[in-house]
Amino acid sequence: MTTPDAGRHVPPGGALRLTVIVDSEERISAFLPEVEDLVTEGLVVVDDVRVVRHVSRGPDA
Repeated sequence: MTTPDAGRHVPPGGALRLTVIVDSEERISAFLPEVEDLVTEGLVVVDDVRVVRHVSRGPDA
């Protein structure tokens, strides 16, 4: 699903950057003050997730 004006928020020629951190609620909460200091522009979202599939190729892949 796309939002009609989703493209408006990406600067022309700019790159969309996404960083995902998955950890316990306690560790995320402890890390948030650092995130707030580091992020000078953009959106920070903390949300619960439901993992529907996880595949790992292992260390030798």
